[in-house]
Amino acid sequence: MSNLLQEQSIRVNQGYKKTDLPEADLYLIGNVISRGNESIESF
Repeated sequence: MSNLLQEQSIRVNQGYKKTDLPEADLYLIGNVISRGNESIESF
């Protein structure tokens, strides 16, 4: 999926900590990430 997004000039960031999330107007989160993940729980 990341390759498809990058081909469409959509920046992809990967990481699991809250500090890995850049400032953005929109976040796309897949359903494969489990509860307890610091970056997801920050929402």
